[in-house]
Amino acid sequence: MAWGSLHIISNLMMLFASVMGLLTNFITFLSNDVIAIFIMFLSGFLAAKAEWISHISNWSKQIKWIQAGTVPLFIGFSIWIWVSSQMNSQSLNTIIALGVLPTTLFYLSTLFLILENKLIRKFLQPIARVVKWLLRIM
Repeated sequence: MAWGSLHIISNLMMLFASVMGLLTNFITFLSNDVIAIFIMFLSGFLAAKAEWISHISNWSKQIKWIQAGTVPLFIGFSIWIWVSSQMNSQSLNTIIALGVLPTTLFYLSTLFLILENKLIRKFLQPIARVVKWLLRIM
């Protein structure tokens, strides 16, 4: 979570303080898309390693709170991104980068709640076997 916070702060700094001298290179590195992808990868790996997917019903209440908290952020960033793209804003990439974390949390929480459905879980069982196998070899 510390990396996620650092990524968000660096993107905010890129958005509101465009000229910072030597510090700009470091902030540009932290706001890089590769860092965002790394954060998302680590989040997914943590969820798989902790076997949250097989224990979704135990966390259902907390997942619903995460989903409810990220819905307004997801909608807000989606609108902001659309408006910025229509205005050809130069800060579009930074706005997209800021929306990565809430969007990821919204998608994950929604996916986890969908996986509570027994029919869907049964349909996805072959994929679960592959994921478990991959986690064992890592």
